[in-house]
Amino acid sequence: MTMEKIFIVGEKKYDKGTRQFKVFYPTNGTQTTVGTSDTTVYDVPSNKTFLLKGLILRETSGAANTVTIKDSSNDYFTVSLSANEFKVVELPSPIVFTGDVLAVAGSASVEVTVLGEETEL
Repeated sequence: MTMEKIFIVGEKKYDKGTRQFKVFYPTNGTQTTVGTSDTTVYDVPSNKTFLLKGLILRETSGAANTVTIKDSSNDYFTVSLSANEFKVVELPSPIVFTGDVLAVAGSASVEVTVLGEETEL
């Protein structure tokens, strides 16, 4: 019989909401171009939550724009961008998503990358 070593790439932290220790896995979304209709920028796996900690945004249309971060029923916040602006947004506290993270641009297009970590429900 052979034995394999398994390493967990995550950090065990106390979750105040559930009053349990959970393993949090740092993860980032891929860069997604967002237009004027809701676009999934992070697909949260079933039985997981995603803690949105920040964003990397790049305005690509050459005009001032906005991008709104939301889920299927709530708008969480909107960020304004100047023409061709690159912006890193760090949130003061994470936003918890149990469903997909969506984004929508006010006009034209914006490139969005989410920054955060996943944990189990």
